[in-house]
Amino acid sequence: MASLLQRKKSARNPEERHPFFDQLEQLWRNKTAVAGLLVITLFVLTAILAPFLSPHNPVEASLYDQIIPPIWEEGGTWKNILGTDDLGRDILSRLIYGARVSLFVALATVGIAVFFGSFLGAISGYYKGFLDNIIMRFMDILLAFPHILLAIVIMAYLGPGLTNAMIAIGIIYIPLFARIVRASVLEECEKDYVTASRSVGARDWRIIFVAILPN
Repeated sequence: MASLLQRKKSARNPEERHPFFDQLEQLWRNKTAVAGLLVITLFVLTAILAPFLSPHNPVEASLYDQIIPPIWEEGGTWKNILGTDDLGRDILSRLIYGARVSLFVALATVGIAVFFGSFLGAISGYYKGFLDNIIMRFMDILLAFPHILLAIVIMAYLGPGLTNAMIAIGIIYIPLFARIVRASVLEECEKDYVTASRSVGARDWRIIFVAILPN
């Protein structure tokens, strides 16, 4: 009897590795992915720690330090490793602080694309039919234009500015996420938990955003 209970206990608690560790091991074996991850990590840390890494004020001009060459050229100094611009501002400091702007723009544009793309893709994949055709044809229209040309058209309509540039870039990538989410929602709609949610009278928005999207 004791041996039988021990066998059941061992069957219920097998010594298996969590899938996360297997994926982490596969990632570590991919040298290209590891190199890319290190570059991204370095970039993010540079943006976060810009006030501590920057040797000078990036916006402070100096009439006495105009157009100083970088350190590896004649006339360069260790005070301004990458030199200065025509207003005497330190180029290295401006590059470090510029990482913040680049990171903010990247996060904002991806956020716009993911939010609206996921929303439209989920609605399209769940309701199908006429609404699906309308949304997907609009996505096809956006994909038909070259990205740069579409961004120029959107910027011409919205006007100049960093915010409008982020909106324009975000709109360009909405179709990418919309098509991916739509395909996933079409697959998930055929599963039992969606049928069970419908059978108990759950509303469509709850099924889409609470049941389907998290999966």
